[in-house]
Amino acid sequence: MLGLMAMIGWMALAMVAGAVIISSHTSSTRAANLLASFILIPMTIVIQIQSIFFIAGRWDIVFLFIVALMVVAIALVRTGIAAFDREEILSREHEKINLSAMINTFKTFFA
Repeated sequence: MLGLMAMIGWMALAMVAGAVIISSHTSSTRAANLLASFILIPMTIVIQIQSIFFIAGRWDIVFLFIVALMVVAIALVRTGIAAFDREEILSREHEKINLSAMINTFKTFFA
């Protein structure tokens, strides 16, 4: 039971840290929500693989998964702390629409 609780804790920390990293690199809240949902896919795969080892009673492999999740979560938290800039994120939300820049981008795209 202790291993299960540790796995859930480290998995939650990794998912939140990954969502912070993704949302700090997007330009809108909608894009951040859409991209952060891609964190769920690898975590569901990890849960399914770990459930097989839980059922089989292979606690040594479950422990290795917990250590791997711990390493990934720590790396994502460190990256998230370095990448997160609250002022930049808030300033992006209040940018004005520049019609001429949009037209130039559109022309460049189809040129």
